[in-house]
Amino acid sequence: MSSARPSGEVIALDQSFELLPNERLPAFDSPQAEAYAARERQTGNPMFALVARPDLGPRREIMLHLLRQERLPMLSALAWNVVDWPPAGGRRMIAAFRRPGGRRVQTQPGERFEPWREDDILRKFIEPLLPVLRDLEARGITHRAIRADNLFFDGASDNACLLGECVMAPPGMDQPVLYEPIEGMLASPGGRGLGYTADDLYAFGVTIAVLLAGGDPAQGLESDALVQSKIHRGSYATLIGRTRLSLPMMEVLRGLLCDHRAERWTLHDMDLWLAGRRLSPKQPSLPIRGQRAYTIKGTSYWSVRAVAAAFSTNWQEGIAALQRNDVATWVRRALSDEELSDRVASAGGPGAGSSSAGGGLRDRLLSRLIMALDPAAPLQLRGFASGIDAVGQALAVHYGDPEQRQAFGELIQAKLPQTWLESQPLSRPDHAILRKSFEVMHHFIVRTEAGYGIERCLYESNDHWPCLSPILERDWVSEGVELLPALERVAAAGPPDEVPVDRHIAAFACARVKGIPERVVRTMANDQNEVLQRLAIAYFLAEVQRATGQSGFPHLAAWLARLLAPVAEGFHNRDLRQAVAEKIEQAAASGNLIALAQAGDDPEGRENDENGFARARANYAAMSREIAELEAGKLLDAEHVRLRSRQAASLLAGCIASLGLLLLTVLHVS
Repeated sequence: MSSARPSGEVIALDQSFELLPNERLPAFDSPQAEAYAARERQTGNPMFALVARPDLGPRREIMLHLLRQERLPMLSALAWNVVDWPPAGGRRMIAAFRRPGGRRVQTQPGERFEPWREDDILRKFIEPLLPVLRDLEARGITHRAIRADNLFFDGASDNACLLGECVMAPPGMDQPVLYEPIEGMLASPGGRGLGYTADDLYAFGVTIAVLLAGGDPAQGLESDALVQSKIHRGSYATLIGRTRLSLPMMEVLRGLLCDHRAERWTLHDMDLWLAGRRLSPKQPSLPIRGQRAYTIKGTSYWSVRAVAAAFSTNWQEGIAALQRNDVATWVRRALSDEELSDRVASAGGPGAGSSSAGGGLRDRLLSRLIMALDPAAPLQLRGFASGIDAVGQALAVHYGDPEQRQAFGELIQAKLPQTWLESQPLSRPDHAILRKSFEVMHHFIVRTEAGYGIERCLYESNDHWPCLSPILERDWVSEGVELLPALERVAAAGPPDEVPVDRHIAAFACARVKGIPERVVRTMANDQNEVLQRLAIAYFLAEVQRATGQSGFPHLAAWLARLLAPVAEGFHNRDLRQAVAEKIEQAAASGNLIALAQAGDDPEGRENDENGFARARANYAAMSREIAELEAGKLLDAEHVRLRSRQAASLLAGCIASLGLLLLTVLHVS
């Protein structure tokens, strides 16, 4: 993490690059990141920097893979860091890129421009950028941001294209639905996931179609209509239509725009095509058309995939169909597929149409029904829609939406991801890993205490996601080692009234810092004992300090010392209370959180204090009773006088007997 501070109008990103926060470059903005001017320190060469959103996690692992990758025509981050950023009023993750020599191919998504000729597409787009896709595939990386408005000309002459950045937002999030295959269109922007090279190749093919058309080739079609057109007609017919193309261009577009991933052209096919090998144009594999349509709100749908997509985009109509319980009957009559009809009937459940079936149950049944109709569709529950490998990412991207959070919690508790995996006709090697990860999520989601719950699912499934705690809203904390320094800065600026560990910080630390004892996490949730709870918070941060090997947090220690004031006040013995308060004060001055937690924690002294206090209370109670009795006249009561007289007589007789025995003994000895 950078310790740089603004100096005039220049901020140091690292030893090689400087940022210019007063120079906005909107022409280089990414959908989720604003662009500012930057430059190389030694040469002064112009650069540009992208400032990440505070609630999104850039693809830092991809940045590392592509570091200093300058030989290929693609923008890759040359440096990145977390710095104080005055325009945002806090710390932000910023990445620096070389500035392209030319303009964007398409200034804004959907904007019209002069259509390209086929030979220009081949020379300026396909030939320069295919090596980029080969390199990415060799590294096991997907770009997931190939589109016309993310292309630059790599020079003022406009002779070749340069592919834009792909690291400032989660994969697939920035893609317009036009560039996504059917499964990606049905998922929410945050739930499209890493995907495969085949998804990049599909976007590559759509970009060719956009260049040919000089803009959106499906302009005028709403998202739902575009999905249904791709399902019924295929992507090629939807995007190309009756456009006249040469046979080679028709061949490559049919191959790249194939809607079945397994049938889509690979990079090897593209290499053969570039080498001059010509094949018969690939025909689209369209879904089986039923003998009769299934009608939803007056619109006819002729395939199970089309019906499933219609339910996905109109959830309440799907619930209504579930209650009518007529989908399985339509499948049997329209498609004559008894096996699929049985699966659909089983997924819908026998009680779906019952008036006693709750809304949550119907939502889950509809989710299973969509899986039965279209196993390739994303995992869905109401507004939550995600690829199976991007469920955690979808939660993180859409965390600010309470309905999405609620839907995520319900689908994890109902184990719908496991159901989706079981519904797949073919099992992939990664399915076992995914199943295990969802079982872990289920373990977290059913526990409600701080350190678990939906927040733990968020940070466990997104390695570099920034902590979303309101306490850290002016900072950027994405690694465990960054947590305590950030809290120190908060404390130095004037700590808030609340404790320094909320649900987000607890879950973030448990996910990023290994070795925090379970007993400490459990005790933090003990709201019945304030002393133990506050001690647990101090120990929690002390364990973070121990695990990260850091030191020197005087302001945070002072914040915790104030938090531990009730711990010292909890002692009944005045001397012990003062001694503990002094130990806490001394430990806070050292900035050592471990010593601070230990200063407030004296189990033996607390036990002795409690035992002594119990004895004192018992003695006080006895004395109070005796005083009350005396004040009530017990001293003059006949029975009391008789009892006391007997006691006095017995005592006197004993004294006389003892004295007599003593005299006899002395006389006998003398």
